[in-house]
Amino acid sequence: QPAKYFGIHDDFLKVNSSAGVAVNENAAQATSIDSDLWTINIDGTSDTAALDSTKTGGVVKFTLGSSAGEEINMQALGAGFAVDAASARQLWWECRIQLDDVSGAGFFVGLASNNGGEEVTMIDSLEDGLGFICATGASPDINSIGAKGNTETQTDTGVDIADATYVTLSYYFDGTTAHFYVNGDRKVSTTSNLPNDGTILFPSIEFTAVGTD
Repeated sequence: QPAKYFGIHDDFLKVNSSAGVAVNENAAQATSIDSDLWTINIDGTSDTAALDSTKTGGVVKFTLGSSAGEEINMQALGAGFAVDAASARQLWWECRIQLDDVSGAGFFVGLASNNGGEEVTMIDSLEDGLGFICATGASPDINSIGAKGNTETQTDTGVDIADATYVTLSYYFDGTTAHFYVNGDRKVSTTSNLPNDGTILFPSIEFTAVGTD
């Protein structure tokens, strides 16, 4: 009975405003890219975000500059969820992503809090979140990550991301434990540093240019 549950699904087939967003937008100027659901913050001199009509199905495409630290952050601020230990609810989360150049960018995908700005900094830290993270560059490992406050736990899923190859990442929170899957295979189960203190989390996507750092 779907009416009993809260859910969000986006196949990125359409936009409400423009297919691209301007460089250097800040949070106050965030642009809706799909049905007034997502807000986007772009920090960089040559970064872009657009829906790619050349791909089968819906694809949102990020283009990053080459300087370290340039980033694009998307959050669905109208779709909050709390992993609350006092009144735990189950959760399924899934997305499909690919990087054209693994050596040049890192990413975080999952649920994360929004305290006025991006929670992921240079794809090396997370405050209050649950999902997958990859620093790429010299270490293309796909890691699961749970962060409660500023304390996080990352675990290598044993899968590396490859250039121009789609990977499906998903996790299931059963009320106590988070189970992480890569391409449908369970790789990690953990209870460490899950953000189960009632902090509101939002669907989040962030890509950051690795550059030379």
